[in-house]
Amino acid sequence: MFYLALCAIAKDENQYLREWVEYHRLAGVEHFFIYDNESAIPIKETLRHYIEAGIVTVHEIQGIERQMDAYDDCINTNRKTCRWIGFIDLDEFIVPLQTQDIPSLLIDYENFGGLAMNWSMYGSNGHVARPTVPHIEAYTTRTPLHYYLNHHIKSIVHPQYVMKCTYPHAFQYYPGFDCVNEKYEPSYGPYSGFSGEKVVVNHYFNRSREDFDVKMVRGRADRTDIQYKLDRFERLDRNATIEDTCAHKYLGALKKRLSSDTIVEHRTPAFPFNSSKDFAQQFDQLLQSRDLNSLNHLTRLAIFNHPDKAELWYYRGVILNKLEAYTEAEHALKYSLRLDESAAAYLELVMVLMVQQRTAEARRHLAMIKSRLIMDWKQLHDQLKPVVDKTELLLKSLDAK
Repeated sequence: MFYLALCAIAKDENQYLREWVEYHRLAGVEHFFIYDNESAIPIKETLRHYIEAGIVTVHEIQGIERQMDAYDDCINTNRKTCRWIGFIDLDEFIVPLQTQDIPSLLIDYENFGGLAMNWSMYGSNGHVARPTVPHIEAYTTRTPLHYYLNHHIKSIVHPQYVMKCTYPHAFQYYPGFDCVNEKYEPSYGPYSGFSGEKVVVNHYFNRSREDFDVKMVRGRADRTDIQYKLDRFERLDRNATIEDTCAHKYLGALKKRLSSDTIVEHRTPAFPFNSSKDFAQQFDQLLQSRDLNSLNHLTRLAIFNHPDKAELWYYRGVILNKLEAYTEAEHALKYSLRLDESAAAYLELVMVLMVQQRTAEARRHLAMIKSRLIMDWKQLHDQLKPVVDKTELLLKSLDAK
């Protein structure tokens, strides 16, 4: 199974394909599903070497307004082959801002159906002719973050939790699996209040004037009743006045890859432990040494390799709590409990809720733990009752304040 794939529909954008693929491979994407909407030069020819290497799958799709059809097909045929699939266009580049790659970001959103990411709209940088350098080098001036178009979102989704595509930007999810933005706020449609602390989608909408002229002729993939016009190019350029090179962390490696005919093999970070017991011993050693950054990296790596192990999500919740990332800790612990209930995860969740002054929720969980120690966790009663009693005293002291 691929941890992260991307899906796009394209028509006559062959000149951008390799850069888009290689950029996102550097950002942690393992596979690409590209729907060729009657390109004059078949995409299968342009990306032949990537197809042979098992990196790209190309589907042919005919007709107009087929974008959502392509997305639905990708969801329905890859529910069991991909853990996450992102749906973006070829002029959009996902930029993780606090992590080195996108999978490291997604790990903290496993408890949800999808992640909504805001646009960051870029102008032409004054380019009339198409530049010969990569997008992320050629186009570096963006709009203010709260520019009206930046409230659009694009989605990375858990395909097994998606019912269907409702917009090119958003999806309908099965009950209980909401899409959220980076702040864990629910996102229900193609727009969301701007948030760009952890991730943005750099949208190189204008590119050069030469590129935009071609775009106006090509039209949109989702609807034909709206046409691109030159005034939109000019309006975006007027507002794109802020220099932003956030994507440049990949620039050196990207240019090196694009200058070579060799396709670099993607290597999934190895999990250096033979068992959960070995991992727990290493975790305890690092915890005693207070090496929180190493623990953060270790739990990300563990979950990337074994995303369905409840105990790893518990350990992730513990370290996020110590890092004072309480919202992320809460969701990690809740996902651990979704996979397999444990007294330890419930107790850690109570601690996280208490720190956030959510004492009523903490008290409900603590009462449930006490009941379970009498019923189906009897073997843990002597071990955990002192911890439960101490926690109850802490709750009472919070109430007294």
